[in-house]
Amino acid sequence: MVSTAERDDSAGPRRAYGGQSADVRRRQRRARLLDAAMDAMARNEWRTATVGKVCAAAGLNKRYFYESFADLDALAAAVVDDVAESVRTATVHAADSVTQDSVDALAFAAVAAACTHWSTTLAAPGSCWAVCPPRRNCTPTGRR
Repeated sequence: MVSTAERDDSAGPRRAYGGQSADVRRRQRRARLLDAAMDAMARNEWRTATVGKVCAAAGLNKRYFYESFADLDALAAAVVDDVAESVRTATVHAADSVTQDSVDALAFAAVAAACTHWSTTLAAPGSCWAVCPPRRNCTPTGRR
């Protein structure tokens, strides 16, 4: 039997629930919050977003919001980071597949991959970024 002193409960329960580990469930909740935030941004509703509205759209309670994010600005930053990472991954993968030892070939492959990734994934019909209107005079989080 493990004594109380040896147990680390700081991260909450680590047991499986529904066949999934606590870490998997936490990542899934975070992804749902990111999707809800992206949808709010696409509908031009980010400036009026609240933690409660984002949680309701994600089907989660506020406890799970604060499990992953300190505030709405942190959530917005995470959305930007995720989009940037997906473009970076596509770009690096394309550059890695270039067989020529030429800076021009690498640059062309990277830019082409970034543009293709944007148009076929991030701005594809049904993606929230496809309907996201241009924003002017806003802070990075969309709030004035």
